[in-house]
Amino acid sequence: MMGLLQRYTKIMKMVVVFALHLFADTLADNVDDLCPSADMTSGKLVTSHLSVHGVENVLPLCGMQYIVPVMATLYQGMLAASQQQGSNFMFTTSVHPTDGHKIESINNVYSVDPFEWVLFDYTTKMPSKEGVDFIEVTSESAYLWQYVNTSAGYDLNYTGPCGGPSTIAFLTVSSENTNDAFEQVCSRPILIQATGPTAFTLLQDAHDQLPIYVKAVLDMQMNTVTEINGVPNVKGKAWTGYYAGSNMMIPNDLAMTNVSNGDHVVFRYEEVDGENDPVNVGAPSAGQRSILLYAVMLLTTVMPLILINLISLFCQIIISLPKATTQLMMGLLQLYTKMVVVFALLFADTLADNVDNLCPSADMTSGMGDVQLVNSYLSVDGVENVLQLCGMQYMVPVKATLYQGMLAASQQQGSNFMFTISPVDPTYGHFIESINNVPSNDPFYWMLFENATKMSSLVGVDFIDITSESAYLWQYVNTSAGHDSNYTGPCGGPTVIAPTMPLLYNVAFLTFSSENTNNSFEQVCNRPVLIQATGTTAFDLLQDANDQLPIYVKAVLDMQMNTVTEINGVSNVNGKAWTGYYAGSNMMIPNDLAMTNVSNGDHVVFRYEEVDGENEEVDGENEEVDGENEEVDGENEEVDGENDPVNVGAPSAGQHIILLYAVMLLTTVMPLI
Repeated sequence: MMGLLQRYTKIMKMVVVFALHLFADTLADNVDDLCPSADMTSGKLVTSHLSVHGVENVLPLCGMQYIVPVMATLYQGMLAASQQQGSNFMFTTSVHPTDGHKIESINNVYSVDPFEWVLFDYTTKMPSKEGVDFIEVTSESAYLWQYVNTSAGYDLNYTGPCGGPSTIAFLTVSSENTNDAFEQVCSRPILIQATGPTAFTLLQDAHDQLPIYVKAVLDMQMNTVTEINGVPNVKGKAWTGYYAGSNMMIPNDLAMTNVSNGDHVVFRYEEVDGENDPVNVGAPSAGQRSILLYAVMLLTTVMPLILINLISLFCQIIISLPKATTQLMMGLLQLYTKMVVVFALLFADTLADNVDNLCPSADMTSGMGDVQLVNSYLSVDGVENVLQLCGMQYMVPVKATLYQGMLAASQQQGSNFMFTISPVDPTYGHFIESINNVPSNDPFYWMLFENATKMSSLVGVDFIDITSESAYLWQYVNTSAGHDSNYTGPCGGPTVIAPTMPLLYNVAFLTFSSENTNNSFEQVCNRPVLIQATGTTAFDLLQDANDQLPIYVKAVLDMQMNTVTEINGVSNVNGKAWTGYYAGSNMMIPNDLAMTNVSNGDHVVFRYEEVDGENEEVDGENEEVDGENEEVDGENEEVDGENDPVNVGAPSAGQHIILLYAVMLLTTVMPLI
């Protein structure tokens, strides 16, 4: 009996095991068809970044941050970025059944052969070998879209200004000294560009990114903040920036202070003295001078006439003086009036001359980031059996010289256009030695022609200011028959060779004021200077200006002290020296010019001013001033009509004053005289 029971139990175990195997296989098949348990949890979001480096003269958008689910394709990431970034990132596509989505346009810029939108991997800087549907977005991944001339093929590295995700700075706006309704901001993170951000752009970015929390009113010319969250600067009180955790104050011109990754900037509403009161910033403008002079003219011309008539009435009616006595008194008063009129006219003429000799007021304002670029073209018609390069397109700032245009063209056209120069002549400027490795070899020289006239240029590359759509031609010419020849080569038509890359130079502007100098000083008004995109200082700016503008800029620099000792023949002397300022403000640049960074669009003005003993050091031949006030006198060279500030634009303030004064004399004083 026990044996049967054991055999039955054994058989039942086998049946159960077999049934369990069948059930387990079925269950396993069902489980295998499901997603892994790790994928069944709540969806995880990650941060990713996109950059767009588009057409020339359009600001690149570097490191646009967006949130996207794990395992999303880059195409889905672009949809998410478009939704989260709004007008910063818009795109259109076409769909291919095998290759997936193809990007047709980004931010309304369409692919037009040979220019196409090319995708780059931020890590490798190489173009992606896969389309947007084959790339899965991972945490902190970054991709770049660049508008590329693909005629040379796709196998090229990304070399543009975008380098990856935006960095982060922090902003606090303290409620101290404000009213109870003020909404403070406490250590809010702000996405900023990886390179070049300032305290001014930090407020701009905060205003754009946090419109609910940050409402900053900014002065775009002075680079200052005039109001935060409804609390404006008033006489004696203003918003002042500090580095968090310190009493290190940020200059009133916020564009002077760079902001780096992790920096924390705090703005406090504080009492300010007269010098730092933003209400008092800025020297009197030409308009203010005109109003002042107009008041002087009224006091010295019209008012004496009114006084004469009142005295005459008083004498005749009230005192009843004899007619002869009254006439004598009137004669004396009229003589006095004539003397005052002559004095006032001389004063007005002198003041008007001083106003006219200064740069136009439009050239004296700061243009932070405001760099206007224009299209220009160069052609090279070289030696026989060498392909001509006709209509090489490049971008260059307005008012740049042709030499600066050639620097810009060389950078943007690469191997299409290379040149060397001989040592610079102080009178004639740059002389072109070779173009595209073909040197001048007597009697063959490189000659410059103007495309519009096909005539050889009468002036050198430093005397020509580039205008929009201007075009010039270089031809390798046998000059044995003389220089007076017309261009007869194949270049000059509508052919255009597009640039291989955008303008990578930044542009700053330079002014040398003639104020306090003598009549022969050659001033420089708002001249553009090509500078390196990063690391340029005010000292570098003067060096670059010396190299690029030898006809206009002759600055003598102390390479050890990083100071300027002479500009255009006017030297620092005991009690007077050159001092740098940001245009449109009284924000002084330190005497050590290497301490001040210069960014794209900055405008630096040098003035010759008196300096007190505390601010001046004289050591042998060199003088150094720390720069409370400085300006110098010197030599001047003649300027042509276009560059003469007296001839620029509408009548100047001084000319208006002379005209107004003449009208007043003719209509009031002269009839009485």
